[in-house]
Amino acid sequence: MTKKIATLLMVGSLGALCAGLCACSQGTKIDEQYKLGNIISVKYDGSGGVVMNTPDVSIVDMFNPDKYAADENGYVHIKLREPTDEKRPHPGTNPISIVRRGYSLVGWYQTREEVKDGDGDVIDDNGNKLIYDELTDKYYTERTTSAGQIVREEATPKYKYADPWDFKTDTVDFKKGEEKLEMTLYAGWAELFSFDYYYKVDGNWECYATTTFDYQVASKENEKDDADPDKIVYDRVVVPDWSNETGRMEHKYSDVYTFPAVENKTFKAAYSDADCQNPITREAPLQHGGSMNYETATPVEPKQNVYVEFDEGNYYRISKAEQFASIADENGFYTVLSDELDFGCSLDPTDGELKFPVGGNAVRWPNKLMTAEFNGKIEGENGKRVVFKNVGAQYNSTANSVGLFGSISAEAVIRNIDFENVLFDIKSASGRGELNYGMFAGYIEDDAQIVGVTVGGEWRLWDISALEVSNAKFNLTANGNNAGVTKTQITLKACGDRTYGLGDNIFRFHVDFREGKTKVEQNGNLLLTIIPDSNKVERDFEGKYHEIVMEEI
Repeated sequence: MTKKIATLLMVGSLGALCAGLCACSQGTKIDEQYKLGNIISVKYDGSGGVVMNTPDVSIVDMFNPDKYAADENGYVHIKLREPTDEKRPHPGTNPISIVRRGYSLVGWYQTREEVKDGDGDVIDDNGNKLIYDELTDKYYTERTTSAGQIVREEATPKYKYADPWDFKTDTVDFKKGEEKLEMTLYAGWAELFSFDYYYKVDGNWECYATTTFDYQVASKENEKDDADPDKIVYDRVVVPDWSNETGRMEHKYSDVYTFPAVENKTFKAAYSDADCQNPITREAPLQHGGSMNYETATPVEPKQNVYVEFDEGNYYRISKAEQFASIADENGFYTVLSDELDFGCSLDPTDGELKFPVGGNAVRWPNKLMTAEFNGKIEGENGKRVVFKNVGAQYNSTANSVGLFGSISAEAVIRNIDFENVLFDIKSASGRGELNYGMFAGYIEDDAQIVGVTVGGEWRLWDISALEVSNAKFNLTANGNNAGVTKTQITLKACGDRTYGLGDNIFRFHVDFREGKTKVEQNGNLLLTIIPDSNKVERDFEGKYHEIVMEEI
């Protein structure tokens, strides 16, 4: 059999590095060391693991027995150092690493045997038959493509291990005077331990996610005398919990652990049994019950099932305006814990105008909600009344429905919420087809549960255009079913026709607010006259806000 070309990492008897990473014939490099008296060689076979992130690297320790004192029978006894021991000599600045994706390095073994199926063929861990290539000294799987081509992929056999090497007590025993000693230790790998997560689909438990951990790492962490049980999460299931900071159900528990989520569902409870009789809680996390047979590198019960219940939809528990603004989920179910959410608009003491919040703590009403269809729910905890106050919203885009909520679907619920001191600034708005504008919502579907909602503040209209006057509908609260929304006090203002803002940023108002051209009906509908660009009229309030007198008819 032709010897493959390999890379050797060789270590001398006194811990001095004899040779670094170098491409050469195994036989040639080892023969050179034999001539120097290093006639004891210990090769560490990675069993499919990758050494130093480099394929086809072998680690070989070579020792000169003359540098060791013999016992009364002429034997020298040499203790080995584990390849990944940080104290052993290594090239560069990083210790030697040996990894195999999806596996845990259990230990090193003196005996290794390929596992075969009933036909006598060597198989991999998935039961696939493998083909051995003498030229490369490797195993492969073979598959045939739809085009009839045979594709080979390198593979690692499934191994049975025996005779574990104990680096603390075992020694290489060599009698002086013998020609040489060659031995091999084999890396013993076990697949990572796992938690499999199930939830019910049409009444049946289905696995929706799997998390894995290295049993070796978890064992070492748990053995530490000063280990903090709240930080060791490798081999435990820690259920999600509400975050006071974000208002969300947080699944991330630490840098190494995240409880798997399901899209558009909110965690409710988890159990260790399919009958849901043994709950997993923050106070009582689920400890993985598996273990390792170190004699054979065989995992015992490496899989643990977790059964999860979810609420349909994305739920939030919020107490601050910042949380509501950062979430901005038009499908969200919000429970407001505090009595009020303050978005930070304030009255200017010099002119009495509402001012938008500025600076690092500014909380603007989410742009996304001003045009989206709201399908969720907003209410206080246990149904209590809640105030959303000093709300600053500024819109400048193209959409057919515009308001604090663009539109509200028949499935939505907003209950007992007071919107106080709202400053809603429509800088620019246009669209095609039917256009709906309202301070609370552009449009509310008939079956929406809007109950006990009040709206008050200031509505500023700047540049609004529509293809057809009849297609543009304005209401002080909302178009559609606005019976659940009460107008407290809304001041309607229009901006002047000339430059307003910074530099050359010119906004032109398209609605004629001259006397008799704009009226407000008792139901809050605005009767507007829209002026085409070519027919603009001069006004005497250029560059200023013009307050419209609300004479309800």
